[in-house]
Amino acid sequence: MTAPAAEWREPYWGGSCEVKLESKPGGFKREIKCPGGRGAEWGRPRKRELHDGPCLVKVEATREVFKEEVKCDG
Repeated sequence: MTAPAAEWREPYWGGSCEVKLESKPGGFKREIKCPGGRGAEWGRPRKRELHDGPCLVKVEATREVFKEEVKCDG
């Protein structure tokens, strides 16, 4: 008999960006926040949502912050 999958969280800094990873049975989440809009593809501030396989990706890019959130279910 196998043990149930454990939940885990791992926050860390990647350069000037704060990264948070979280995993629980049936799902995964990654959140990246960069001050000053670092990491954004510039043209204009924007928000967008898209699907990457079973994952929902949300991106918010402004001159103040770049934020990317990936949530995967299943």
